[in-house]
Amino acid sequence: MNFSKKIIDAGFSLRVEGNKLIISPFNELKPNQLEFLKSHKAEIIEELTQQQAGNNENLLRSLHHLDKFKLNSWLLFIGETDKNLIDDFFMQCQTSEDALKYFLQRAKEISA
Repeated sequence: MNFSKKIIDAGFSLRVEGNKLIISPFNELKPNQLEFLKSHKAEIIEELTQQQAGNNENLLRSLHHLDKFKLNSWLLFIGETDKNLIDDFFMQCQTSEDALKYFLQRAKEISA
């Protein structure tokens, strides 16, 4: 069963931060929805984690392998380890040619 879809379809956004499930807007949850989230928290986190991993894999696959290598090298160089920021970074590079060019230039600077 897709537990996260049920909450998303009800108009909420979900994300995982470590072992925490972040729901927005939290203050609009009804008691039965809150109970549902509590009773299915582990399943929801698992679903979201798997979806995110699949999305990241597809995202990285869509960038040229050499560009992925350069971007990952730059992230390593600057010491970035926050998974959410890295995911956002690759999403931005995937969807914006200007962002991709900018970050590839930054990556080039560390190899020069």
